[in-house]
Amino acid sequence: MLAHFARRASGAILARACVVPAAARVSVVRRFSAEAEAEGEGEEKPSEVAVFLQAIGLDSHEDKFANMKALLYDTKTDQLQGFGLSIQERKKLLSHVEKYKRGLWAPRELRR
Repeated sequence: MLAHFARRASGAILARACVVPAAARVSVVRRFSAEAEAEGEGEEKPSEVAVFLQAIGLDSHEDKFANMKALLYDTKTDQLQGFGLSIQERKKLLSHVEKYKRGLWAPRELRR
């Protein structure tokens, strides 16, 4: 749709697709809580959700998400609003979740 408006405005396509080179992508470990707990049962480590939310400055909301799978795939804007997150916090969280799922960003503790 943007390309259509750009074409109409100037006669040429001005909008370009955002392409991230493979070398710039972050390597991300996609293990969820159940798998991580099974490996290191004797160690007390912060949960993946806590690490993720601490990295973006929303660590006060970690108790609202059961596990990483719920955070990545079951989180919707209405649900976040019900949890009491402000508009800025919701935008920040959803933006970082999308970047994480695409492999463009990850907290240092969750990188390979």
